[in-house]
Amino acid sequence: MLKESDLDPKTVVEIQKDVDRLKLVSDRFGKIGSKPQLEEKDVVVQVRNMMEYIRKRAAGRVQFSLRGPGGIG
Repeated sequence: MLKESDLDPKTVVEIQKDVDRLKLVSDRFGKIGSKPQLEEKDVVVQVRNMMEYIRKRAAGRVQFSLRGPGGIG
């Protein structure tokens, strides 16, 4: 409805982002207490991905080091 209204398109986009974030939070809360679905994963790849995710948000204030197969120095 908002997309079809006379509302500023930038406002509609920001509201949609908020709705998407709330859906994500709601989904995460909905999973609390449910049985986890286990998957086989390469632990080194998972840790490397997690480090890269955090590195982008740490703004250079934190040093990361991963030693092992395919490690990040």
